[in-house]
Amino acid sequence: MERYLDNNGTKLWSVTTGTGVPLILCNGGPGCDDYLGPVAEMIEDLCTVVRFEQRGCGRSDWDKHYDLNTTVSDIEFVRKAYGFNKVIIGGHSAGVGIALAYALKYPDVILGIVGISGGCIINDSKWHKVYRENLERYGENSGGREFRSDPDVSVIGNATWHDFIANPMLPHDISRLDIPSFFINAGKDIRPNWPTVQLAHLIKNSEYVEITDAGHYIWVTHPDELRQKLRTAVEQITTQQVHPVGQSCTLKSAVIHKRNVKMPEHKSYPDVGAPDPELENSPIADNTLEESEDLKQELPGEPVCLFNSVEYPNGTYVLSGSSMLRCDYGIWVPAGPGDPENP
Repeated sequence: MERYLDNNGTKLWSVTTGTGVPLILCNGGPGCDDYLGPVAEMIEDLCTVVRFEQRGCGRSDWDKHYDLNTTVSDIEFVRKAYGFNKVIIGGHSAGVGIALAYALKYPDVILGIVGISGGCIINDSKWHKVYRENLERYGENSGGREFRSDPDVSVIGNATWHDFIANPMLPHDISRLDIPSFFINAGKDIRPNWPTVQLAHLIKNSEYVEITDAGHYIWVTHPDELRQKLRTAVEQITTQQVHPVGQSCTLKSAVIHKRNVKMPEHKSYPDVGAPDPELENSPIADNTLEESEDLKQELPGEPVCLFNSVEYPNGTYVLSGSSMLRCDYGIWVPAGPGDPENP
């Protein structure tokens, strides 16, 4: 659903798709209008994805306020406008940097960071030289996409980004982030990937992967591989099981280790009793898929469920009387009989 959000007189275009845990996507550039729809489609059964166009881009107002601080403040405005308590913040290309800047300023509202083909906190002459040479030699496949924006977005956005990364305390601040982070880069990107590897090593709870032979716009040529890794990223972030970089990847080759998720032993299920009407409880769906889907449409996805005012993380199984329930992004759904051995 498209919405124009009014931020103190400035109109920002936005759209939401999907249901589940909230995720805000940041466009690259700086200076790109909306182009991440194909990415949002890959996770719309897991996430409520918000895409928005930054000032000076596409259908948002072109008001010349294109600095990084304003963009970060606009993201926070978007989050509040949609009523999300916490979000995954994601981005592509330069949008990864914007997402990182937002996470540094508002860490308490962040569930995790997802970066695609980006994450460069250096201004290195050799990096730029290799990028320019690769661009001239190989070009770049953006799927035929042409972007509409005020040219000043790139000028002001890049200038203020360079000011941001010149902060001598930035690596220290990043190293103190305790936010699950997941970086998916392209093995054949014309932009060198080593800055993203460095960034992933700075964040203590971070994972880095590469998709072999993919270019910068990964979804154009390798949609299936991106879908798998993106969905794994969301699932690992929401279950807080991101593998540290040193355990999961190397610079030249990185893979996600598949986890065999097992149900906990029966004795470990919390016995929550019956819902107390005097306490706060998340909705409990009946045994029909239709009601579960209806509730997901009505409620913003949350990473926890409430039962008698106690929070349980997404994916938790609890016993309530003779029934077993599972937390599914803010909704309790039936998961079978209370005693699996005596159905």
